Amino acid sequence: MNRALDLSRSELAAVVASKESVIVKLRPAHVHESAGRCGVDPGRALSQDIDVTFGGARLVNGPAEMPARIGEGTLFVSGSAVAGPLPLPVRFKGQLLLRIVTGRGEELTVEAAWAESTLVGRATAAGEGGDA
Repeated sequence: MNRALDLSRSELAAVVASKESVIVKLRPAHVHESAGRCGVDPGRALSQDIDVTFGGARLVNGPAEMPARIGEGTLFVSGSAVAGPLPLPVRFKGQLLLRIVTGRGEELTVEAAWAESTLVGRATAAGEGGDA
């Protein structure tokens, strides 16, 4: 089964920044699972806690209030937006820019050299249907 992370339907729980990394904690993240193309072909929706670690990273700005529902989220790789949900596991290298806008209109911006995801705990069913 193929899985993909839908940032725009996830919850931003915390952002942990250190000297060289930024960890974006999604609690829960909205995950599409499908035998075909996630977000296009029929499948199911899952809730899964996910940490996305950005390395060689700099936190440009972050929301004042968390947790926060994500209103929109885009990952850019070398200036081009990744189309659709992010394939899981998340593994990108290059000039990365993560831009998230919360439902309150606050922004999270991270610049990084690489990103990878870690699943935390078990996924639970969030629903059935073709929107997964």
